[in-house]
Amino acid sequence: MTDQFIATDFILTHEGRSTTAYLDPAPVRNTPRFGTSFMGRQQKLVLYIRITALQVPLKRELLVGRADSECGEPVDVDLTPFRARSLGVAYQHLLISRGLDGLKVADLNSMSGSYLNGARLLPYQTRFLHDGDDLRLGQLVMRVSFA
Repeated sequence: MTDQFIATDFILTHEGRSTTAYLDPAPVRNTPRFGTSFMGRQQKLVLYIRITALQVPLKRELLVGRADSECGEPVDVDLTPFRARSLGVAYQHLLISRGLDGLKVADLNSMSGSYLNGARLLPYQTRFLHDGDDLRLGQLVMRVSFA
């Protein structure tokens, strides 16, 4: 496993009239910290819906909604078993995308809206998704965890 480094403190050195600040690197393992949008290579996204933990293998993009048997539009995360239709979840409700800078979510112009930690997401505008965040699609609430 490769270590990554983050800056935590400054080290000041004083030479004559000049003072130089150096960042003191603290080693950090390739594991998520609560509240981070960083995920390691082998991490999985877990959505806690009521008492169910729904493990989602990560791809570059995940389409979240409910299955549509009539037009055959597939979704990566099907919320139908959680009463998604009656709770206002659209067929194609939310997009979760994974990039080098972390996970992001975007509402796909759903009628009932998507909420991240209580704040409504504007359609097609991306926001970072963090470990421990609450997502609400319509009235369906879930907690996000990086496992």
